[in-house]
Amino acid sequence: MIFPQNFKIKIAQVICHPLIGRFLGFLFRDHIPCRGLQIDTRASFINPVIKASLFWNLYESAELRFIEQYLRTDHDVIELGSSIGVTSCKIRRLLDKSCRLICVEANPELVQQIELNMLLNKISGDNVTIIPKGIRYHQSNHVDTFFTTGSSNIMGKIETRPAGVRRVETITLSEIIDKYQIDEFSMVCDIEGAEIGMIMEEKEVLRKCQQLIIELHEIENNDRHIDIREMKDLLVSKYGFHLVDQHGYVCTFER
Repeated sequence: MIFPQNFKIKIAQVICHPLIGRFLGFLFRDHIPCRGLQIDTRASFINPVIKASLFWNLYESAELRFIEQYLRTDHDVIELGSSIGVTSCKIRRLLDKSCRLICVEANPELVQQIELNMLLNKISGDNVTIIPKGIRYHQSNHVDTFFTTGSSNIMGKIETRPAGVRRVETITLSEIIDKYQIDEFSMVCDIEGAEIGMIMEEKEVLRKCQQLIIELHEIENNDRHIDIREMKDLLVSKYGFHLVDQHGYVCTFER
């Protein structure tokens, strides 16, 4: 039986109620099971709704499902927006041991959380690098960059004006590729709208990218509204990707 989308949303709201999240946190001592992993949720920025969504496998569900279904295990992976490390742990579990995982996370509060969850899931630090920086797109761009924290770990984003509480260091994808001597690679990306800079500016990097699992966001860029369809068209026509699968705003592209 296929249920309408609005019915699914209402069911999710019920089972992810804060009271249920608090109970699950108590039941599992804040080590919530999720897709074969255990996720440490003791930090104050992981709210009860997130705890419940982890338990019911609703947390970043499309992204994690596409990682499980499509991720190439024979390529290094660059992950942009690692958050608390759920997707990072899943990626590292799936990757061949010889392949590297480069996690980029702009929120300094979350870096320790990624490390905690790697440790909790007995994932070796070998071939895992966590870069506590935001992504910028021009080598000559030295404007101040700020990280605005949201209401939970999944709501933060990069700003170029002081709307947030922290100034963050930045790095370009090109610098990552050069520093770690990465050739062909896969990318997993969820950076709350900042992906438009990558799509518009990082031509050479994207030509090396063989697979892209990405959450797209409608965005205003240079006073112009860019929607999801236009970003998908750019990835196909400009960079030679083809769309393998899509659920909502999450897409998998391959060459």
